[in-house]
Amino acid sequence: MLRNLLLSICLFISLLFNNSYAEKIKKGVKIYVPLTVGSFEITSNRIKGGKIRRNGDVLEVSDIYVPTKKLTSGIDLRDEHMHERIKNENVIVKKATGKNGSGKGTIVIRDVEKEFNFKYERLNSKYIKATFELNLTDFKIPNLSYAGLGVEDIIKLEVTLPFKD
Repeated sequence: MLRNLLLSICLFISLLFNNSYAEKIKKGVKIYVPLTVGSFEITSNRIKGGKIRRNGDVLEVSDIYVPTKKLTSGIDLRDEHMHERIKNENVIVKKATGKNGSGKGTIVIRDVEKEFNFKYERLNSKYIKATFELNLTDFKIPNLSYAGLGVEDIIKLEVTLPFKD
């Protein structure tokens, strides 16, 4: 009886740490927004447009976008204010190229086009995660405070995209 219990515990532990039972990776974007006091996250799993292509050892993507109405923070009033301030229907990465874990791209927010640098890593055979920072003042987003609580200028983004060799 004790032997069966120990065997069951070992089986459960091995299943718990097996990759096939780990959290499933999904495409999406996470935006980490620091406040003057605290922080919050904005997320969306709606990424549309171009696919990642391999050109030798360079990875390229173009015309990929996130519909801004699909960005959510978990608080309806905050989402409403965010959508008003972003103004556009989409946040667009016009083009991004990377090699050896880092790269450069062009993003358009509020009709302002800016270059950004990013780092990326291959999560598995199907997904890549890119991380980068943006300065909100570059995009002239108005009124980044509410009830005395302000948003810091630099936000961090994580974008997980599907990838095929």
